Amino acid sequence: MAAIEDFRSVRLARGGKQRAAGSRWASPDKGHRGEIVAFIGAIHCGLPCPIPFQESVLSTSVTMDILESIRTRRSVMISTSG
Repeated sequence: MAAIEDFRSVRLARGGKQRAAGSRWASPDKGHRGEIVAFIGAIHCGLPCPIPFQESVLSTSVTMDILESIRTRRSVMISTSG
């Protein structure tokens, strides 16, 4: 089992033993600011969206597949074609 805590640290557990990695005081760059700056820059300059439309469709499709798996408590095939 692995648990990532706010992208600052990770706890790993196996066979009843745990270990931690990372720093609780780290300041992670999650990419949100850069993503927003790129998106707004694309709008202002008339450039294509920095995230291709097909990637957004695929991300949404995979999210729906995951929710279906959680709802039904069964494995589902993850669609990679969007």
